[in-house]
Amino acid sequence: MYIKSDVDLDLTLVRSAQAFQWYFDGREYVGHAGGYEALIIPGDDGFEIISPCTDEAFWRDYFDLGRDYAALKPICDADPYLKQSYDALHGLHVLNQPVWDTLPSFIISANNNVARIRVLVKKLCDELGERRELNGIQIHLFPTPEALAAAPVETLRAMGMGYRAPYLIESAQAVVDGFDLNELRTLPYEQAHKKILQLKGVGPKVADCVLLFGCRHSLAFPVDVWMERAMQKYMPGCTNRAELKRCAQRQWGEDAGILQQYLFHAARTGIISTGEDEE
Repeated sequence: MYIKSDVDLDLTLVRSAQAFQWYFDGREYVGHAGGYEALIIPGDDGFEIISPCTDEAFWRDYFDLGRDYAALKPICDADPYLKQSYDALHGLHVLNQPVWDTLPSFIISANNNVARIRVLVKKLCDELGERRELNGIQIHLFPTPEALAAAPVETLRAMGMGYRAPYLIESAQAVVDGFDLNELRTLPYEQAHKKILQLKGVGPKVADCVLLFGCRHSLAFPVDVWMERAMQKYMPGCTNRAELKRCAQRQWGEDAGILQQYLFHAARTGIISTGEDEE
């Protein structure tokens, strides 16, 4: 299956820290989505997908190809930081991931750096996820909620999950017991945010990551240390993360989460200055 698109695969799948299970092997991007292993091969005007999932609509939605990213340009051109971020990150899309793919990933992300998150997500998949093979490449999927809920906490701690280990197990058990992750997509943003905070290991920032990258809530605006530094340049009167988030939502509305991804990556990689080095 070949899909024509100007999406930047490396930026979107790997470097932007919205998914942690993809890597580039020199020829193709190797990973998985929604329980399907996949190889994604860059082309001149798009990309080829090799996967048991041959539903083009699934992959077009996964890469958010229905959104007009060019429509963000007038908003970004009106602000020097946004313009600098948008111009430097052409082809960055916000992934529409299956919600279960995002929950363990972002629980792991709490108080962690991107490189270590990748290592821990890989360990989780390698040790607890189903092994598949595609074109001779072994790919381990995310563990199912049942498999993660049944894992001994000592096993997760041995992987390096630390204090997150019981949170991963308890959140998976909640899903097994009937917590409806897919309902988060249909609830209004504020209700979805309140509901997901019931899960162990899910604070406001993790909640917004799951809602933005797994539930299509573009009003979600995750604020971590990078966004805090970047946003204080915009809104110096906002003194805490909750206030920064509300200010961004008031200013940008349903585009807030999409613009957040540009600002986050630009701040983290030095495209825009925050006055700080990466932690």
